[in-house]
Amino acid sequence: MNIPINIKTLAIFGLAKNTGKTTTLNALIRSLSTRTIALTSIGLDGEDFDQINHLPKPKIHAQKGTIIATAKETLPSDQTTYQVLKETTIQTALGKITIIKLLKDTTLLIAGPTLNSDLKKLIQTLTPLCDTILIDGALNRKTFTQLNTIDGLILATGAAVSQTFEDTIRITKNTIKLFSLPQKDIAVSPNTSVAVFYNDHEIPYPNKHPNTLKTILQTMKPNTTLYIHGAITDTTIDAIIKHTKVPFKLIAEDPGKYLFAPQKLKHLNSLNIHLYVKHAVKLIAITINPWHPQSKHYDPVHFKTTLQKHTTLPVINVLEEGEHL
Repeated sequence: MNIPINIKTLAIFGLAKNTGKTTTLNALIRSLSTRTIALTSIGLDGEDFDQINHLPKPKIHAQKGTIIATAKETLPSDQTTYQVLKETTIQTALGKITIIKLLKDTTLLIAGPTLNSDLKKLIQTLTPLCDTILIDGALNRKTFTQLNTIDGLILATGAAVSQTFEDTIRITKNTIKLFSLPQKDIAVSPNTSVAVFYNDHEIPYPNKHPNTLKTILQTMKPNTTLYIHGAITDTTIDAIIKHTKVPFKLIAEDPGKYLFAPQKLKHLNSLNIHLYVKHAVKLIAITINPWHPQSKHYDPVHFKTTLQKHTTLPVINVLEEGEHL
């Protein structure tokens, strides 16, 4: 799979721990060796052992010439391996984010920003320094990612997502659906948590009242569009299912804000509630890890072929096909 040159910022996130994000990242670094790469993460990644199950984790291997943005305390101990380009004002628990350029191939521990606003500022700083920015998350941190600043996403899924094969496929399939939702751009005032549009004209509502959503749902008319800023959780969807009386369009800020259980999609479909996103994000590939650190592994061929039936995107077993990223 070739990463299009217009994908300036590419994020890798997983549906769970141990889905092969770091292995995917290492494969991407190798495949993009002809480009100048900048590398950062959402929070801490690349630690020696998984913080949940204490099993060894794959290392992040960066090549000479790579730009790295990481917290000061995680810089390589050998100062001859890098050149400091800039110390930013972005503060983390491990010190300020420092931007360095590697002078030789290096194995790294990376700790990037943890706030959306800081990630956005860092991306702006890195953009003129490189051809491609790679962002690595940890522990399903897609929910914290500033998705409207990212050009493309790679989804890492695997046996660690669920206890059953069928559930893993279902969760992955529904996640792919969410990232394939149509875009509907609307003009929303800053700091608006809920916005209602009738025939594309906004109707003002008090945004801070605890019963705002219930009131809106119970008084909706046909041709309504409802925009909700921030996370749309099971609680939100349950309220929609309980109080909705007419079909409507629901818009989230971006695909990562739809955080409800996948099985609730069927309920929304039955109510003719159509989902949209204000900011679309291009999902460009799925990588799979059939191995489970503590339970039964999946047959890699069966896993890949089953998942491929549900998407036209490339499905790649990164351990076996990493060079094709």
